[in-house]
Formats: sequence, C-alpha cells, structure tokens
Amino acid sequence: QPPQAALPPAKENRKNAKSRTISAIAQRFVLNDASKSADTIKGTKTTLDLFIEAFGDLPVNQVTGTTAGDFHDLLLGLPATHGKSKNRLPIRKAVEVAKEQGLETVSGKTVKNHFSRLSSLWSVLVQREIVAKNPWSQWSFNTTKKTERRCWTDEELALLTQAQWEHRGISRRTYAGIVNVALYTGLRLGEICNLRCQDIENVQGI
Repeated sequence: QPPQAALPPAKENRKNAKSRTISAIAQRFVLNDASKSADTIKGTKTTLDLFIEAFGDLPVNQVTGTTAGDFHDLLLGLPATHGKSKNRLPIRKAVEVAKEQGLETVSGKTVKNHFSRLSSLWSVLVQREIVAKNPWSQWSFNTTKKTERRCWTDEELALLTQAQWEHRGISRRTYAGIVNVALYTGLRLGEICNLRCQDIENVQGI
C-alpha cells in the first residue's frame, strides 16, 4: 500500500490546536479516567463549563496567568446562588447583577476549589510538556467562612417534622423522607434529592 500523504501544515496545525483545547484535554486526562471519582468528574465539568462560558474553549497553551487572574476575579463576583436554579444568567451578566444588587457572592473556598481542579489538570500537562507552566498554582484565597452556621435546636426540629405539608406535586411521605434522611445523615438537600435506590446499603441491619 502507498504511504498516506501527510496533512498540509495548516491542516495539521488546526488538528493539533483542536485536540489541545481545554475541553479536549480535560476529556482525555480527567473525564475519561476511570480512576477519577464521580465527585472529581462532576466538579471538573462544573469548572470547565464556567471557564468555557467566560473565555471560550481555548487551546491550553493560550491560557496564561492573565487568563487565570481574570477567571479568579470573575468567580469572586458571581452570586452565591449561581448555577442553583434552572433560569440562571450568563456568567458575566450574573456578575453584573450581583454587583448592582449587592448580592452575596461565592466564597473564597469555592474559588479555590475551581482553581485546584484546573491546577491538577495543568500539572499533568506540564509533566507531559504540553504546556510550559501552570498558571493555576500559587494563588491565595480568603477561605474564612462568610456565615457562621449553628445546629438546629430541638424545638426547631420538632416544628419542622410536625409542619403542615401542602405541596400538591410532592407527597407528604416524600417530604418526611427528605427531612428524616437529613436528620439522620446530615446530608445537604441537593445530595438527598439526588439519592438513588442503589445508593442505599443495608449494613448489619442498619
């Protein structure tokens, strides 16, 4: 068989650039990695979605310290509720609205988590000499808690469990189940609502 013709330089460059976008690289080294936990994959997807919405699906060699700094500032301006409702605003519009209305913004811990995911990915890229340096490392974050949380009192818990439930779309039984799981496990509401039957295990009768 005759040898395959080499791609023209321009096409080869475009092919390489496409295969080295941040989404393609993340797919290769994180999302397709069977050893990564479900939480790592889910968190990485969330971070990628935010980054790509803000800056586009850049080739990784075009992501600089300036890009990382802009993403840092953008994340700190996001309202704390961003992404928690179906009708969410575009990221830059959400920052604008949060500033205008004086809304509570995301915590430094949340921003740190986003940077940690990207830094972990870039460490692999540096090791493989795909990029020269990691622009996501050595950033400082204010991780002081914005709000102090306290435990519910017995009186508040009694009021919650005995409250009248009048929602037509969700049964009283479902409501009671959610409350009881929360009381027993301490899981967050979103975690409880995402539970599946296969997530529940019986260990020694418990």
